[in-house]
Amino acid sequence: MNEHSSDRTKPSNLREDLSPYLTALLPNAYNAALQICFSYQLGHELREEHQNVEHVIRSLKEDTQEITQAWKRLKQLRSHVHKLERLLDAIVPQFGDIRARHIPAAEKPVEIIPGRDPVLRYFRQRGIPDPIDDLVNFCPMVRRMSGWLEQEIEFLKGKHETLWEADPVLFHRNGAAEYILEQIFTRYSQQRIKKQEIYERVRAILTYLDGGGRSPHAVRMATARVKRDLSLRDQCEQSIARSCPKTPSRN
Repeated sequence: MNEHSSDRTKPSNLREDLSPYLTALLPNAYNAALQICFSYQLGHELREEHQNVEHVIRSLKEDTQEITQAWKRLKQLRSHVHKLERLLDAIVPQFGDIRARHIPAAEKPVEIIPGRDPVLRYFRQRGIPDPIDDLVNFCPMVRRMSGWLEQEIEFLKGKHETLWEADPVLFHRNGAAEYILEQIFTRYSQQRIKKQEIYERVRAILTYLDGGGRSPHAVRMATARVKRDLSLRDQCEQSIARSCPKTPSRN
């Protein structure tokens, strides 16, 4: 593999180099197409280096399962933290009452009324630790934990679905890459694009990715082969559905 082809596997370069062909897509479809292109090229180069593609895919899918499990557990934890927040909201107004129960009756000054600041002042004036200090400090920790959980769950939201949405083995089956990209352009472009232009875009993208020579006619014939192969077409459709789960289709 030459140095140039190795550099092109980087997603940042793919985004820059393929942007002229992909900018017509809706945002979610744009990102999905980039992931598909990266996976296609990586699969191509793994084959060139005689590496075990299936092993790589299996390893990445195992990583995906671990992230999915962590994501689900974080959501469960968030539910419990929200319940804890509601309990703390209910008990905060009773902090003064709880403190007051720790003051010996014989020492309780007249001005110390349960629920008022003088209760806490009683302990501070005597250098006695606040009896509910741990509970007081626990409240902001729960708030911070709740905020962190929201951010982390949102961060993992897309990653739990799969780290390897695009299967390079699938893409290198005859016509699969052409069909998937052609369908993404057909369904998820910001404005309708003529079929001939779509074939030309797909041709340019795949030529960039693997260096092979294609024509728009060859792309059209490849997509037609997939449409006749019901099993392969179903696999391609599943890949499209995974890659663009929330993108409204033009169909």
